[in-house]
Amino acid sequence: MKMGKDKEKENYWKDRVKSLKECKIKKVKKRVRQRTKKDCIIVEGSFSSIHPELKGMVLKATARPEEWEKIESFVLDHPDWFGLEFHSRFANRAVLEIDEKNKPRGKQKKVYHFVNDLKIHAGILYAFFSYWCRKPLQEWPDYLKALVGLAKNDGFLFPLSKAKTKSSKHLLKEIMFGGTKAPYRLTRYCIENVYKEPIKELGLRLFDDPFNFIKNYIHADGRAERFIKFFSSKSPQEVANFAYSMPALNFIFKTLQVL
Repeated sequence: MKMGKDKEKENYWKDRVKSLKECKIKKVKKRVRQRTKKDCIIVEGSFSSIHPELKGMVLKATARPEEWEKIESFVLDHPDWFGLEFHSRFANRAVLEIDEKNKPRGKQKKVYHFVNDLKIHAGILYAFFSYWCRKPLQEWPDYLKALVGLAKNDGFLFPLSKAKTKSSKHLLKEIMFGGTKAPYRLTRYCIENVYKEPIKELGLRLFDDPFNFIKNYIHADGRAERFIKFFSSKSPQEVANFAYSMPALNFIFKTLQVL
């Protein structure tokens, strides 16, 4: 049933992109302005047709004619990537600028920015590990197998007392396919080891209450859910490559020396 719904959704977006490529959108003079053919084109647009929550919002964008053509072509060919880039380069920067006006001072300022980075990394990591924990072991990329090896050697995934009572085959199965706990444990292992020093320096007690870390860091702003949905539509090879192209993952895995 789920595969049928996914296929139906995929066909919908294919038809949607095809119709956008074929249709001729009429210019609305009030919303599109250009003084001469060589000048930039200014476009004002509303997102009210996308979702009711965005009703009344109007964005203004400016670019040269040839740039608008490149943007349109890229959006139609890579709608998911455009969404990520728009969030990273525009929406997120605007929100950070808003936060900047109300940011705390002194030590609290340092804590604020550090915690914000942790939330981003924790949400993406959890979604990334959730994807792989649903896949067969043979599909896991080598760098993730190396990471699990590090966590196992550190006695992090399971207490050593329990590990000694289990066969290596059974233990590996629990580590790789530990249900909902495995993505959390791997996320915590990465965060705790990559950011050990600043966490200690700032006096943060992130893991005293696991529920608090899951709720306020991993699932902050719905980031984990959005990336779980994003990764779910990708092939194993595509998701594996995000460790090289996605800054948060690349930084963490390089710091842990598994890339």
